[in-house]
Amino acid sequence: MASGLPVIASDLPLNREICQDAGVYFSRFSPEELADRVLEVVVTPSVAFRLRARGLERSRDFSGSRHTDELVSLATQLAGV
Repeated sequence: MASGLPVIASDLPLNREICQDAGVYFSRFSPEELADRVLEVVVTPSVAFRLRARGLERSRDFSGSRHTDELVSLATQLAGV
């Protein structure tokens, strides 16, 4: 997402949680649906553009340093320090 590439992911709760509407999904273990989603993105510029824009926007919700800060804060709280 952060690279501006369209996301095509298997329809798992984790992928939906991370990508939300910044991805298109296919049933896991379905190569036919995967191929359909890839074709949809390739032949429909508006879909690719929407996924690219939403992916860039969604990727801003994730930050390695913020994640690390939150983990350190939680560990400190749990340790009672």
